[in-house]
Amino acid sequence: MTIEQKIQYLTKKLNNPKARYTDEELSWLINHIGDPDAKIRDELVCNTFGSGFFEEKFTREQVRFLFENVQKRNLLFYNISKNISYSSLTRSFTCLLLELLIQTNGNQASKYFQITEFK
Repeated sequence: MTIEQKIQYLTKKLNNPKARYTDEELSWLINHIGDPDAKIRDELVCNTFGSGFFEEKFTREQVRFLFENVQKRNLLFYNISKNISYSSLTRSFTCLLLELLIQTNGNQASKYFQITEFK
């Protein structure tokens, strides 16, 4: 599947309130969290994470995977000591993803309530 086909496919899922995501699709999204292309980063990745959390399109295991992946790859501090263009996009959008996780983790009405312990 070309990147254009992947974007079209994931955009259709984004607009479907009953959509569910595969682990491979979540990996693709996290790999593009700081993509320099605003169409991918803002319109697709960020919006997919937002609808995924608020419309509960992800499984609890997938949310844990996202959190663990952010931690393992240290995305919050991605290339922080290097002057690499677009690295700040990865860090900024990782903050947005973590905010979604924290918000739903603390919401008793969310299926992601207390999904992880923050240390």
